[in-house]
Amino acid sequence: MDGKPTMRWHGVGRWLAFALAALLILIAIPLVFHAETGAMAGWNIFLGLLLAGAVGSGSRHAPPVAFVIAAILLIRIVTSVLFVPINIGLLFDMLMAAMAAVAAQDLRRQAHANP
Repeated sequence: MDGKPTMRWHGVGRWLAFALAALLILIAIPLVFHAETGAMAGWNIFLGLLLAGAVGSGSRHAPPVAFVIAAILLIRIVTSVLFVPINIGLLFDMLMAAMAAVAAQDLRRQAHANP
C-alpha cells in the first residue's frame, strides 16, 4: 500500500458506480453463451468487477478507474455508430457511459475534498 488511507466513498458517485457495475455484469450474463458476443461479455464482466472492487474497497484509485471505464464505453459508442446501425444496445452504452462519467466526477470531487 502507498501509505495513504482508504476512502469511504458515499453519495451519488458510489451508488452510480455500484449500479453501473451491476448493469455491466447483469447485461453480460446472457451474452456469454453466444460466440459473437462472448468477448464483449467478458469485458463487461471484467469492467463491472473492477469498478465494484475499486469503489467497494475504498481505493483512492476509484475515480481514475471510473474515468477509464467511461472512456472505454465512449470508444464502444463511437465504433458502434461507425459500424452498426443504431439499436437498443447503443442506447444502453450511452446510458452506462453517462453513469460512469457522473460517478467518476463525483468520486473525484470527494477525493479532492478529503486529501
